[in-house]
Amino acid sequence: MEPNHSDFRIEKATRLLNENSSRTVAEVAGGCSISSSRLSHLFKTEVGTTVGKFRRACRFGKAKRMLADTPEVAIKEIAYTVGYHHTSSFTRKSGAQQLLLTKSTNG
Repeated sequence: MEPNHSDFRIEKATRLLNENSSRTVAEVAGGCSISSSRLSHLFKTEVGTTVGKFRRACRFGKAKRMLADTPEVAIKEIAYTVGYHHTSSFTRKSGAQQLLLTKSTNG
């Protein structure tokens, strides 16, 4: 995801999350040399969504790309690769029902 933003710290935060969406807010904030609360405030102001929602969108985007590129890979493996330890958590948090439907019609 590539949001339009003007603060260099938010640019760095989005880059860090795009590179590794498993990073925590604290890890991203540390990478941007600001506090977690400041990052959360700036992120919401600049990007228009929360860090958590942006992170989930990055994870889901990666999962969709993985499914398209390697349809033989199990949803459980995709979920783990994008940072979820349980398929049920991945399905609930990312709306992965769409992925499951796509997988069943493709595979």
